[in-house]
Amino acid sequence: MSILLKIYAHNGALYYRPLKTIIPEPINYFPFTAAQHDTNNIWTDQISGRSLTGSENHIAAGVYRIKNFDDGLLLNSYRTDTAVPLLRNYDYTSPAALLYGCALTIRIKPGQFEDYPMALCVLYGEKGEYNRNEKLVIAIEQRQLVVFYCAKGESNPERIETGVSLNPQHQWTSVGLNFHNNNGYGLAGVYISNQLMPLNIMRLKQFSGIYLFGFVSGDEEQYEDKVIATFNGAIAHAKLFNTPLVQAEFKAILDSYDDSTNNGVVFTQLEYKTELIEMFLDVKNNDKDNTPPPPPPDGNIGNGEQLPPNQPPSGNTGNSGTLPPLQPPSGNTGNSGTRPPLQPPGGSKG
Repeated sequence: MSILLKIYAHNGALYYRPLKTIIPEPINYFPFTAAQHDTNNIWTDQISGRSLTGSENHIAAGVYRIKNFDDGLLLNSYRTDTAVPLLRNYDYTSPAALLYGCALTIRIKPGQFEDYPMALCVLYGEKGEYNRNEKLVIAIEQRQLVVFYCAKGESNPERIETGVSLNPQHQWTSVGLNFHNNNGYGLAGVYISNQLMPLNIMRLKQFSGIYLFGFVSGDEEQYEDKVIATFNGAIAHAKLFNTPLVQAEFKAILDSYDDSTNNGVVFTQLEYKTELIEMFLDVKNNDKDNTPPPPPPDGNIGNGEQLPPNQPPSGNTGNSGTLPPLQPPSGNTGNSGTRPPLQPPGGSKG
């Protein structure tokens, strides 16, 4: 095997570099695949072998396979009948869950919870009292990337717009984040849609580590009347790097994925009796896809037998008997057993 090198001199020293595209090596890698789900090692780092839950062969609650798609998993939920995301962390009480790095690449398919911010990752800084640590929350809200800065000891986070939006025509989003530059630590830049955009939101006084998809247990944050939820949606190929990446490096890693392709059907599991409900991963364009649903199988379109449009002969709306959409026979809403809908600390619903 041969490698072409460029050799040059500077101040009496010789330097060389390979004449090819250099792909940086990750220091942590979590594929989030069906194979990992089946072998109970979802949260095991494929590079170090370390488990983020502090326990080997322990499958975290709230992680599900995607039907007909082996290259990603569903975290928490994709859609609920209450339109409220689930607030359920994996074992964040373990010190092993804290990661450290300066760049993250990941594929995501955010759940359909437009009104709630969902944490993609949380950067921790100075340690405060009573869990009021300094942190920078990088979240998805209304298909936009937003940042919440929580100063040490302060209870009201600052919301910062980034101007970065997810492509509404794409089924998945391959995104890269830089957490460090010459000005310190925070959200230095975002690579999305084949472009690296500098942001320079460098608010952290220090940098102690990263939690993926949520907070340290008991350290959740609330903005206005809503809790910042843990991430709900499909995830795949999370890689953490020890140095920030340039555009060419992000491109070499992320542009190999086809974000326009829909992959599989998400299943959400009702834990009380392991019943499954299908959650399709379709993106709807408000300007299109507004065609009415097809008529029932008997061909009746509402012009005879006094039936309203798009209803079967029984007069039922098609919601599986007399049950409302997406509910099990007991009427449970599917919010993880007897878990109530997500509520802010004050008890009022968001």
